[in-house]
Amino acid sequence: MSKKILVIGNGPSTKDLDFLKIKIDTFGMNNSYKIYDKINFYPTYFGSFDKRHCTENKDAYCNLILNSPINKFFFCKDDLEDYPEEIKNNSKVCLINSKSIKRPNQLYWPESFEKYRHGGNSGINCVLCSYLLGYKEIFIIGCDSSYDKRFDENTNDSKALETINQNYFFDDYYTKDTDRQFQATLRFHRPFWKVLKIRIPKNIKIFNCSTISKIKDLFEYKNLEIVY
Repeated sequence: MSKKILVIGNGPSTKDLDFLKIKIDTFGMNNSYKIYDKINFYPTYFGSFDKRHCTENKDAYCNLILNSPINKFFFCKDDLEDYPEEIKNNSKVCLINSKSIKRPNQLYWPESFEKYRHGGNSGINCVLCSYLLGYKEIFIIGCDSSYDKRFDENTNDSKALETINQNYFFDDYYTKDTDRQFQATLRFHRPFWKVLKIRIPKNIKIFNCSTISKIKDLFEYKNLEIVY
């Protein structure tokens, strides 16, 4: 196994990524599964750490687990309560015994998947899972922490959806039937990333491959050529 992994967040900076050039292991998340067939790319690992995503995408996630070449899937155990037993017991599925946290100072790098504190957002959880898998150099892109507006979660207005999807790297990340959520950057995303950085183990390095990320000052920047 390579010691390097690229965590592919769903923010707009991922538009700069040439998926077919990637030479190291990868970790995808949440609604990104929608484009895998279209671009002929599947990550090494996939995770979804939000109960609403797991509920909304239940059929799609089950299909991905049973029929895709992805090596391993990571979910919080409680989020898959309503999934079929054949999925929960699938050898490719890792059910994380995750403890919810509400404040950044409650975030710690985990000892194991059994003693695990939720990272506060999906990007961080993919980083923490990569750490538990043994990776020492973790590159991130698309973890832009750029959610700076709140929208009516029940609206079906196409203009609102168009605006919402500007926060992501492809246009149909959210659709009319999708349960959407946004968290203000300064209140939610950045503080958790900051604590992750402060408490990083000495043998772990995190590099940010995004030039537009609002957390780019927390981690050393690396050009995408490093993962090609």
